[in-house]
Amino acid sequence: MKKLLVFLMIVTSMLLFAVPTMARNGMIEEVVLPSTVAVVTPMGFGAGVIADETGYIITARHVVGDFEYVDIYMSDFEQYRGRVVGYHSECDIAIVKIIPLKELVPFHHPEFTPPPDNWNDIANPNQTFIGDEVYAVGHPVGLVWSVTKGIIVQNRMWGDEGLRYIQTDAATNPGNSGGPLVNGNGQVIGIIVRGIPPAWAENVGIAVTVLSFAEEVGMLIEEDRKRLALIADVRAYIRGEEPVEEPKPQQIIITLPDNTVTNEE
Repeated sequence: MKKLLVFLMIVTSMLLFAVPTMARNGMIEEVVLPSTVAVVTPMGFGAGVIADETGYIITARHVVGDFEYVDIYMSDFEQYRGRVVGYHSECDIAIVKIIPLKELVPFHHPEFTPPPDNWNDIANPNQTFIGDEVYAVGHPVGLVWSVTKGIIVQNRMWGDEGLRYIQTDAATNPGNSGGPLVNGNGQVIGIIVRGIPPAWAENVGIAVTVLSFAEEVGMLIEEDRKRLALIADVRAYIRGEEPVEEPKPQQIIITLPDNTVTNEE
């Protein structure tokens, strides 16, 4: 009986004084926020995620609309003009490219393992468990770089292609679309693509999983890199210069638990 009481006291202490990893080490403020951007168009605004240090950004398709160019704001309010590279319309995902004037901070975690050789080898969607804590980052109703906390309410599959989505009760509002849904290890597990209006239901946010769009997004980025390299070669030829190959990024672009998604071959 005495051993049981001691055991219960230890467990109770652990529950009372346990602090979530991200809250304890300031990862959201130091890593997540600098990797989240604001995407602004003449019709509205949303959020986005820095994909790699060369300037590719992932956001929601409905945020950029049909515009070819959008304004991108970093967390320090530095402004860039972004070119819309392409879409994964089924997932409501868009890719934007900027030309950075400084070193960008891609969304990543310092303890990630080396990336797989194939985009299809990334994490199993079942690694997102119901009840896990998650954080939504964005600019709800213009309150820039806000963070809300919730849990994974359900893992869902919708559409003919069997796309996977995460339902969360973390508060999401207009301005959160395109922003990241982050797990307790600081890893991007989804991109917020929609929320249910408060008049219908409260605290119902939907994020498309990285697994659903990773491969196509990687191909879009790679195709755009080749196109930019070709343009650079043509310009160099016209000027009579030797073409300079653009260095490939060394950072990862998106991460999942215990795995990494990358656009490198």
